[in-house]
Amino acid sequence: MNVRLLKKAAPDGAAAAAPPGGKPAAPALEAPRREATFLSRLFRNKLAAVSGIYLVLLCIGAIFADQLTPYDPLQGNLRERMQPIGAPGHFLGTDEQGRDIWARIIFGARMSLTAALAPVAAGTLIGGALGIVSGYFGGRVETAIMRMLDVFYAFPAVLFAIALAAIIGTGLFTMILCMTLVFIPPIARVAMTAAKKVAHMEYVEAAKTSGAGPLSIIFRHVLRNVFSPILVYASTLLGVSMLMASGLSFLGLGVSPPAPEWGFMLNSLKDVIFLKPLITFVPGFFIFITSLAFNLLGDGIRDALNER
Repeated sequence: MNVRLLKKAAPDGAAAAAPPGGKPAAPALEAPRREATFLSRLFRNKLAAVSGIYLVLLCIGAIFADQLTPYDPLQGNLRERMQPIGAPGHFLGTDEQGRDIWARIIFGARMSLTAALAPVAAGTLIGGALGIVSGYFGGRVETAIMRMLDVFYAFPAVLFAIALAAIIGTGLFTMILCMTLVFIPPIARVAMTAAKKVAHMEYVEAAKTSGAGPLSIIFRHVLRNVFSPILVYASTLLGVSMLMASGLSFLGLGVSPPAPEWGFMLNSLKDVIFLKPLITFVPGFFIFITSLAFNLLGDGIRDALNER
């Protein structure tokens, strides 16, 4: 009778797990839950995942453009000029000089992506370094750096880039340089704000007390804690960079003709917009969809980093 009462009082899992000898088995340990990785958190956002896949495919297509089209993007055929979309051998048509539009789109992705990514990358490195140094040291160092960068805020960003490009001259390098100077001040301000918060944390004060030098503290403690906000902000500038680069090329301040670049393609096709509006739409569509993909991917990166 007592044995029956003891069995009733025991938990169901323990009674079921008891071996024939009468000793209860040890409770099963639950497997530790693995923390979701950055990529898994990023791909939960379907729009960001689709945007990332599109951008990866676009980069691969730009790298292997020679294998994706048999046409030379610089050489045209006046006999085949202004072919409509869906024409035999030219599924996106031809431009005013008989050049295949698909060939110019896929080869132009090289310059368009370079013009969008390079200024943001350079601005992140330079602006991030200036912001971290000013935020960590503070005082006169912060005042000197930030007041110098405040000069750039006196001019609208696009107007400033146009003025610099008009003064320095045209070309891909000039366009990247002008846009980099536009992106440095806002990235530096974000980095300065984040670094100033980290510089007063207890572990940074402990590192100073232990005798660690400023460079050691910046690289070991400050940089890894301000990397996320800098990366998130930089990712939101990619779409702006794509539109700005295309705008400069459209105005004739970007790459030099006849180089294939999406903004310059819009410029060269604007004269035939009433004759063949659909082929004029093609480069504008790629500018729009790529800028949108950059913006959606930036939103996904922000959400993925904020989940930690």
